[in-house]
Amino acid sequence: MTKNEIFDNYDNDEVAKLTKWNSLSSTESNVATHKLVKRSKRHYCFEGQSHLQKIAYLLIVLAIGMGVIWPLYQYFINDWPIRLLFTYFPALLCLIPAKILFKMFSNPVHFDINNGCYWVGSYPRQKYKTKLALCQLKDIHAIQFFSTQKISMSQNINSANLYNNYEVNLVLKNGMRANVLAHGGKQLLSEAVELSKFLNVRLWTN
Repeated sequence: MTKNEIFDNYDNDEVAKLTKWNSLSSTESNVATHKLVKRSKRHYCFEGQSHLQKIAYLLIVLAIGMGVIWPLYQYFINDWPIRLLFTYFPALLCLIPAKILFKMFSNPVHFDINNGCYWVGSYPRQKYKTKLALCQLKDIHAIQFFSTQKISMSQNINSANLYNNYEVNLVLKNGMRANVLAHGGKQLLSEAVELSKFLNVRLWTN
């Protein structure tokens, strides 16, 4: 498949007539959360960015410091004053985003030709690969790529900061879709092109 054949004119495609273009992703981000990694000639994978892992570990260290180490220190020094119970609240506030970040990078997205399937998560043992597959690679008709504008949650609504949230979905032969991932990294388009070449399917964009 040549580069010009990747971007398909899908107007006359019967599957495309059944395919919707609304977002399937339940997550959004104004930064890149994953990158496409070539593990072998027959296995590609979207892996979480390493900087997310570092931030998650930092939040966990802060939570342990505020929720465990500091209260224990004060217990032996000041006989556990009741006000130290309030240190657990900021500790919990650190653990919540840490859990979200761990979920992002601990769930890689696999495309494995050797097993003919697509799945999300750690690399399963051989006998579980078929059970964990979200779909068979042979059932993928095309890759769908589009972007939607989102409002940054860090900005006040009166001075909202808009950003593009890019999304990649798998279009199956029956017209159904499976979400792969979505984030704000512009490189996701070039990664979608690379993935379409790897799977030897068309890439649909809006």
